Amino acid sequence: MSENSENRADHDEYIDENRFREMIDNFNGSGVKFVTLGAAARQNEVELIYYFQKNGESLIFKILTRDKTASSLYSYYGKSDFPEREVNRLFGVKFLGHPNLDKTPGEG
Repeated sequence: MSENSENRADHDEYIDENRFREMIDNFNGSGVKFVTLGAAARQNEVELIYYFQKNGESLIFKILTRDKTASSLYSYYGKSDFPEREVNRLFGVKFLGHPNLDKTPGEG
């Protein structure tokens, strides 16, 4: 995938969450690995920044959530557990479908 690939959100571009979910569905079995999730407060919105990797290349996707809800990636990528709980704790974003969002990070 190239730097200009449609699977990469550029610096100020945001991807629609429905389109993002379609892409995640297509990632299944394709060798795309979840790396981490970041977030930033943007006025009345929260910017979610997802980092993936495929064949050593970084894939970055940004989503804006106005209602502080987003679909959890947990069922696809178990490694999203801790980052989703941290974003929930720090920014109040509810990740729909996360099995234990209220668990304190670091708990067994």
